[in-house]
Amino acid sequence: MKYRFFASIAAIVFLFTACGQKNTESVQTAADADDPAIVGAAVTLTGKVEKITLGSESVTITKAGNYNVTGTLKNGALIVDAPKADVHIMLSGADITNETGSALFVQDAAKCDIILASGTVNKLSDGAEYKKEEQKAALFSKSPLIIRGDGSLEVTANYKHAIASNDTLVIQGGKITVVSAVTDGLHSNEDTQISKGIFQIKADSDGIQSEKKLHVEGGQIEVDAGDDGVCADDTLNISGGTINIKNAYEGLEGKINVNITGGTIQINCEDDAINAGEAINIYAGTINATCKDDGIDSNGNLIINGGSVTVFAQSAANGPLDFGDEAGSTFEINGGTILASGGTMPPRLSATSKQPTLYIYTQSENDQVLQIKDDSGKIIVEQKIVQSSGLIMFSSSELAQGTTYTASIADTEIGTVKLEGISADIGEATGGFGGMGGGRRERGEMPDGMTFPEGFPDGDMTMPDGMTFPEGMPFPEGGGMPDRGNRQRENQTTTQPAQ
Repeated sequence: MKYRFFASIAAIVFLFTACGQKNTESVQTAADADDPAIVGAAVTLTGKVEKITLGSESVTITKAGNYNVTGTLKNGALIVDAPKADVHIMLSGADITNETGSALFVQDAAKCDIILASGTVNKLSDGAEYKKEEQKAALFSKSPLIIRGDGSLEVTANYKHAIASNDTLVIQGGKITVVSAVTDGLHSNEDTQISKGIFQIKADSDGIQSEKKLHVEGGQIEVDAGDDGVCADDTLNISGGTINIKNAYEGLEGKINVNITGGTIQINCEDDAINAGEAINIYAGTINATCKDDGIDSNGNLIINGGSVTVFAQSAANGPLDFGDEAGSTFEINGGTILASGGTMPPRLSATSKQPTLYIYTQSENDQVLQIKDDSGKIIVEQKIVQSSGLIMFSSSELAQGTTYTASIADTEIGTVKLEGISADIGEATGGFGGMGGGRRERGEMPDGMTFPEGFPDGDMTMPDGMTFPEGMPFPEGGGMPDRGNRQRENQTTTQPAQ
């Protein structure tokens, strides 16, 4: 039976007074006055508390109850084997090392609730080889797993994951440090929910990975990962908290969708900062990302309805924002403040997009300052561009149709344009595929900087002897090149660079 626990419980304070290896006492948790759901009430865990002092042998819990665990176990495990039972384990300065398996193993239970006692530091460490292949982590549960409290937990994973659940994983508090993990820092086979806590995670694979949905509602998360920083095999939902991905291959990933409705996100990564298989939806929150490939990359729709989004992408091949345009997907900016820099391939807004966007073509160097002013001299944005770029996109509710805007980089004017549609170009795209980005070209028009091969007369569209136009392809009227006049898109204005 799957256990879904999505109600956030406040800081937990347990009162223990017993001594000796085994004793019993009551356990009470104080309500957080900031939580309106439980103001004026106390959350009580009923029943007795059994004190377990670790020694030289493994300990197995076989029945429901509340357990207070202290002491050091140098080569063994704390095991829970209590079918259909609710087990609450309070770690109060426990230090467990198991050279041949998981340090804490929940083999069977209805659910296991792990509480980190306030003011205590708890440590779990495993070995590089396991005797039982079913175990996957230093802290491993085959049942629904909850972690909460105000204390600290330090996990060193030498075999695979640091903390893993074959079922759901819910974290509601604690200071959790993954010192190192051979694969993932946190991993679950079902849904994962993080609502509170302080996390420092160093993992060779993913920092946090859920094989189903992953909900980040709060907490302070810092990740240094070899693969994805935070990812879900289904949908990644971020509604609050602070996420700092200091280093990763990809920052955030949802194999299906990524939905961001709040929180503060900082990303530094090698590949895409945010990636989704079907759709990325940004409604609110603050995102700052620096990466070496696409900044925000959706294989389907990319919809930005609000928030603050700043992206610096280094790739010269791709744009800072990318979506599945070849599949007929949608790219909309309907709100928020967006500054995205990098590459030369401009992603063009869908006709359904509601907020104006400027496409600025420039050859900026690292740390040069972009400035955009309106025709009254008001500075709309002033932003340091931390990586060299040929394309900068800017969208804001302050942009208005009918207004003229001037862009400059490093105090050098790029160009001026009157915004008459949903988007406008300032400057001229140069180099690579970016040369196509300055405006839609008529049939037969060569990109800027390119000429017909020697001996091929400009304007002569006659096919070589023995070759004909494919069936259904109309021959250009007059057999010549169209007029190379102003290149306009529907609902879009362009401008040439400043002279």
